[in-house]
Amino acid sequence: MGTGLSFNWSQYQHNISTTNRYSSSGVSTTYPAVKLEPYWWSVPVKAGIILKRNYGITVAYLQPLIPITNYVYYKVNNRMMQVSFSYFLNKSASK
Repeated sequence: MGTGLSFNWSQYQHNISTTNRYSSSGVSTTYPAVKLEPYWWSVPVKAGIILKRNYGITVAYLQPLIPITNYVYYKVNNRMMQVSFSYFLNKSASK
């Protein structure tokens, strides 16, 4: 089991959502897509087990320390879970 601090770099190439709002007078306002920050910090927590010195299974949970947006009235957060399976080529590395 382990934890730490992680610096993440993300690219959002297809962030194209927009919001249209219509008032009672028929005026339409279009807001651009939410700007997501490319750099963010998180705290990953991992736990795993080694089976028969050749196989490993790991479960990880990643919780960001700060939102991935920089707005005053709202924020966007993300959380990630990961399950991985490993095969060790060198048997002595997993002792």
